[in-house]
Amino acid sequence: GIAILLLTASANAAAAFLVQWMVWRATADVSLSVVAGLFTGGWYLTTMGSWYCDHAAYLVVLGAAALWLTDVPTYRKHVAAGLIIGLSFWFKQTTGTLASIAFGLAYLSDVPFSALRRAPFWAMVAAAASAFGAVLGVLLLISDHYLLLKYFVTLPLIFSHANKNTSLLLAMLVTPYLLNPIRAIRGHHLGDLDMYLVVILIYFSYGVILWRRQLLRERSPLRFALIFLFVSTMLCVPMVGRNLSQLMWGLGGVFALVVYLAVPGDSRLRARAGVGLLLFTLLFWVPHIWVDQLSRPGIDMTSGRMSAMWPVSINTGRFTSLMDSPGQALALADIA
Repeated sequence: GIAILLLTASANAAAAFLVQWMVWRATADVSLSVVAGLFTGGWYLTTMGSWYCDHAAYLVVLGAAALWLTDVPTYRKHVAAGLIIGLSFWFKQTTGTLASIAFGLAYLSDVPFSALRRAPFWAMVAAAASAFGAVLGVLLLISDHYLLLKYFVTLPLIFSHANKNTSLLLAMLVTPYLLNPIRAIRGHHLGDLDMYLVVILIYFSYGVILWRRQLLRERSPLRFALIFLFVSTMLCVPMVGRNLSQLMWGLGGVFALVVYLAVPGDSRLRARAGVGLLLFTLLFWVPHIWVDQLSRPGIDMTSGRMSAMWPVSINTGRFTSLMDSPGQALALADIA
């Protein structure tokens, strides 16, 4: 049980560090990178309360994106990124694939189109295929093929069919988080209205990107980081059936990069905007943490509250039991 908590804390810290690193490499602005890291650390797995497969898959591809901004030699960078991307699929099919697509789009924005005919790119493709194939080969050797197909392909599609509508991917770009403020007001959905503050920041980010698109054309690391973090967030959100506050993904980095884009020549104004973003994050974060994890003390963790976090066992962790949903319980009963 303690291992699950340590794993969750480590993954959360890793996500915060990677986003902070990407913002720093893209902007060389220490204050904004710290803001991005704190934002990510506050939201990534904190509101979730435990390790979760979608966040693990996103974290893996986030690592590949952060690696891309390092000074590692070209071939090593391509091969390492390919290996990481090839493994991401096995953490969670949808999130790993969509985050990898976002990486591919960011990659195409960072290299000339002719790079697709060169050896480093094909080395990355070969590395991704090798990593994917190696895991698949091991599974084919040690597992029941019927059960592998059933539990890795068939049942996930059945359980989450509503989220697999590809039109949601396009709709998400136009209406972030698919929130309708008018419907929220009419239905008295205060949680949706609360989350719409984030949607407003996303629309603001769209405007700044259009306004400063010339600067993006000139700054390759800035362009790569912003495209990956923004596109991966928008693609992955509709594929995960969780509370919206648990799907911030790379928005901390996006907002920090947008602040830099808006005022690239004024470090003091950027610092003030970063502090404002941090205060907004804190004020927005507190009620969600209270509702998601700290309210109703004494309720066991399978109800979705982590107030009784210590000590925790593998059988009471929120997303650690094989029987954490009726569908999975029926599926397991079916095998038995």
